[in-house]
Amino acid sequence: MLKTIALRIGAALLLSMPLAQEAHCAPELVRLPRDCPTTGPHRACLFLALSTPSDSPQPAEILRKDGNFALLVRVRGRFAGSARNVRLMTSAPGANDGYFMAPYLGRSKQNHPIVLTDRGPFEILSGLDFNGMPGLVVIDEPRSRVIAEYFDVDFPTIRISPRGISAFVESGDACVSAPRRIPGLLVLDARACEKSRGTDGWHGLPDYLVRATGPKTDIFKRLIPEFNFQDLQDNLGDGSAWGGSGWGIYFIRDPGTPYLLVFTECGDCRW
Repeated sequence: MLKTIALRIGAALLLSMPLAQEAHCAPELVRLPRDCPTTGPHRACLFLALSTPSDSPQPAEILRKDGNFALLVRVRGRFAGSARNVRLMTSAPGANDGYFMAPYLGRSKQNHPIVLTDRGPFEILSGLDFNGMPGLVVIDEPRSRVIAEYFDVDFPTIRISPRGISAFVESGDACVSAPRRIPGLLVLDARACEKSRGTDGWHGLPDYLVRATGPKTDIFKRLIPEFNFQDLQDNLGDGSAWGGSGWGIYFIRDPGTPYLLVFTECGDCRW
């Protein structure tokens, strides 16, 4: 009798071992704050939507959803040491299906996204990043080349100086550089978002920017061939605004500069 009981206990322990090992080996849970901080060293932050890029070698595994929005994902990354798998949890539902909202700080020297967590900055090595089209493309038209692309922003404040072009967006009470897909952290500039001149009411753009009329789609297609212009219509009849079902592009110019500013709004577009 005792031998039978011992065998049953032993079998039960053996069956429970994989579950215990699985629980022990579960990736660490790392929580993300709901908003960007208003004080401290990480004020240069934007709360952005990340997702798995189509060319990602290791897609993020969505572990929990709120409807269609990702709340808990498994990704690979690191704080300061070696790389490991972790479970990232956000408390802010995304704006689009499958998107993961995160306080974004910029990019590492290896050009990986860095997000703020309850344990400090975390570098995401694979699984999450910007996905899709940039919100602003800056083209040097005479030289026919793209000089900057900014992601996940709607009509940032444009600053043009002898050193080049930059873009800024508001984040709470802060003014933060618009995100690009190049190495470097976001930076603060207290005055960059000040509207020194009024707006003309057309998408809230500063009045020194004007619509770039004429045929501009050819240069955009040539420089960014991934963009799909299928079913676009010339909304204003002057070539400056093209739209489709829930999306569009706007060609803007700053007089006296060679820059063509192409703003994109994407609903159901393909990229």
